[in-house]
Formats: sequence, structure tokens, C-alpha cells
Amino acid sequence: MQGICHSQIPYQIANELATEVKQLEKIQEQKGFELILEDIKKLIVNKSLILQVKVQLQLIMQYINLRLNDLKSIDASKNFAISIRKREYQI
Repeated sequence: MQGICHSQIPYQIANELATEVKQLEKIQEQKGFELILEDIKKLIVNKSLILQVKVQLQLIMQYINLRLNDLKSIDASKNFAISIRKREYQI
């Protein structure tokens, strides 16, 4: 560690920890989305649900899949709105 002063070491450690926390949060978010998708798929095959509800569930799945593909929530919302032929902030 030549050339690094002692005051930089805590900063580097804090930076590394912050990066690890962000990665863990992303993993946790993805696992949550995957669990939600599993539940939605189970609901969609439910014969007692009306078609309108199934369509709404499929739309929710589309949004979650956009989020799973690393889109930020605002970008996923914009793409989703465009895909259902709405303007960005109309939904």
C-alpha cells in the first residue's frame, strides 16, 4: 500500500462496503421480483379469474421483466407506457 496515506484507507473500505451493499440490494430486489413473477404465473392459470384480471397480471409481469433486465423504475415505466400505447405519464 505504498503511496496511499492512512486517511484514504477508511475511505476505500467505506467505498468497498457501499459497493457491496448496493450489489446485495440489487440481488435482493431481483429475488423479490422473481418471487412475484412466480405468484403472478400461478394466478394467471387460475380458471376462476376473469380475462380482464389476467390481462392486468400479464401487464404487471411485463413491467417486472423490464425491471429484471436492469431498467430503472422510471425507464421501465416509460417503456411500459409506450408498449401499451399510452404516453409516458398517462398511466
